[in-house]
Parts: sequence; C-alpha cells; structure tokens
Amino acid sequence: MSKKAYSQEERIEIREKLLTTGRQRFARQGYRHTTLAQIYEEVGISKNFFYSFFPSKEDFVAETMKSQQPLLVDMSKKCMAQPGATWKDGVRHFLELCIAGAQTGIIVMSIEDQNSVFRNLSAENFENFHRLQVRFYQSLAAAWGLQMDAETAKLFGNMALSILIVNRSMEESLPAFFQEVREETAREQIEGLIARMECHFEKR
Repeated sequence: MSKKAYSQEERIEIREKLLTTGRQRFARQGYRHTTLAQIYEEVGISKNFFYSFFPSKEDFVAETMKSQQPLLVDMSKKCMAQPGATWKDGVRHFLELCIAGAQTGIIVMSIEDQNSVFRNLSAENFENFHRLQVRFYQSLAAAWGLQMDAETAKLFGNMALSILIVNRSMEESLPAFFQEVREETAREQIEGLIARMECHFEKR
C-alpha cells in the first residue's frame, strides 16, 4: 500500500477496523493461531502503519478485549429489555454468549493465550487492564439491575472467567476433563454462580 497522509478521522476509522477485525479473528481462531499480518492485510494497511497504532501483538489483543466490553454491556441491556427478564436471565445470557464466542465474535482466551498475552504486557498496561475489568463487571451488574462494589466485581469476574476459561481450554489444555459433558458442565457452573450471587445479594 502506498504511503499517504491520513487525517485524524481516517486514523480513528482504521483503528476501529483493526479492533473489529481483531475481535473477529481472535474469537474465531484464538490468539496463537492469528497473525497480525492476517489482520492488517484484511484492513488494507502495512505492517509499519499497524505499529503506529499498537506497539505489540499483546497490547493489540488487550485493546480488542477492552473494545468488546461496551458491546457486551449493550447486549446485556437488550436482554434485560425483554418482558419479564430478571438479573438471572442477564447473567445466563452473558455467559452463554461468551461460551459461544467463536460464533458470536466474543474473545474468550484459553489458559495458554492468557499466559502469552498478559505475561508480556507492561506492568502499567496490565494494571490498567485490571482496573477496566472491574469497571466492566460493575457496568454489567448495573445493566442487570445489581450494584457491585469493587471486591464483589472481582469475585464475580474470577468466578465467571473460571467457567469460560475452563470451557475454552478443556479440549486443548485439560485432557483429564470429560469432553462429552462439556456443555452440561458449563450449564451447571453457570447455575452455581447464579445461586452464589443470589445468596450474596439477598444478604444485602
């Protein structure tokens, strides 16, 4: 692609295209099976121009994960707008969407992918990502009509991620697990998380 001067508006548009393409690729193929070349070539820019937006592949995938957070909150709000929807429906809908990440375009990282990405982020970027995660879980809870303080949001995040990562990693990283009951396991874990949340919020 020939060099040209891009306006600020064009740079914003290209950055959004990179994030959208990255979300789709990482959700469908996983982090380790996705190359940056696949992404910037699909968007139609050069490797050097890509690096004017993101300093590394790890930083890029962290940004794609952050960019999907408002989309997930919006999906939760739409779920809750359905007649008779309860916060339990919201939690189930969110986790089921994430479990079906390859089909819904939502990134859920395996154990290996998490190690590859987060161990290579700078301390500052890692801490920033964690802060945004807490706010994300609080925003999700608000969409469900719940209020979470930071510690509750962290607990919910750990429990939700445990379900998603085990489900995502079972085939390639957890050979002692029984693959044939993978879906049933996820459903039981989701109901267990909802029951734990119900106990927590009833006490308040």
